[in-house]
Amino acid sequence: MNSKSTSMSYPGKIDIPYDRLYAPAIFGRVSFPHRDPKAKTYLRADNEYIFSIESGHKYMDKSASLEPYGIPFGIYPRLLLLLITSYAKHEATREIILSESITKFMRSIGYDLTGGKTGTLAQLNNQLDRLLNCRLCFRRNKKSKTGQIKKSKDYLNQITRIELWESGEGTETNRQVKAVISESFYRWIQETAYPVNRKTVEALRSSLLTLDLYLFLCSRTYRINPRKYETYISWSSLEKQLGTNYKETKEFARKARKSITKIIDWYPELNVRFERGCLVIVSTSQPHIKSYPQKQVNK
Repeated sequence: MNSKSTSMSYPGKIDIPYDRLYAPAIFGRVSFPHRDPKAKTYLRADNEYIFSIESGHKYMDKSASLEPYGIPFGIYPRLLLLLITSYAKHEATREIILSESITKFMRSIGYDLTGGKTGTLAQLNNQLDRLLNCRLCFRRNKKSKTGQIKKSKDYLNQITRIELWESGEGTETNRQVKAVISESFYRWIQETAYPVNRKTVEALRSSLLTLDLYLFLCSRTYRINPRKYETYISWSSLEKQLGTNYKETKEFARKARKSITKIIDWYPELNVRFERGCLVIVSTSQPHIKSYPQKQVNK
């Protein structure tokens, strides 16, 4: 990668001490937008959940008014939540040291640290502002056996703070990058996060749709294994969960089929077939990463 470049180059290796990453449960249902939606709200839904993001606001001194930060989008929010969830799960702690310096942190997620308005540091800071100040909300509408609809709403104020330049003595190159997550988000991670393969994430992340589909499929095969029945998912339903900026469902379906074919190269235990109007997850599919006991959760 050319360190003088002011734009994001092709990503390199994800250099963290775990082959097993953990994904937050939201990635098994919905995704962040691929591009900037340029809106104050963002909505995704499936048959059971509604996921919404509301932009936070910043105070502008000159105009004495509030201006939205915007909705988090692209690869950075995905990687940040993957890393934070993984460290929290492996280390059983709410205070997570992501790296010993911002330069090492950027390299750990596969990018060089570049300056300027369009450099990687500016992009990271922009997405951090959006992520730290937004409000994530899960709404669940589930029918009971009697036909009644049970409604619930959870607000995930997930990351209390991220310190890129840790306070204290020393130069900026040797200050730790630390994330502190809320108690509720920490508990949610311990209860619902599911494992994914680091090398596969590394290989697939150049396409956000392919990465989102991989995380979605890992959740499906992990949660309900061993499977007794085939699972049919219509392309229109999947588009509502993961698709963004597609003019027609058939365009989304075409790109999704291409992405899933690539995923199978890295995840051969996944057995699917494409039928008219839908994706079928075959009952012989196995989790990409099997579970194992975790460290005791700190209170």
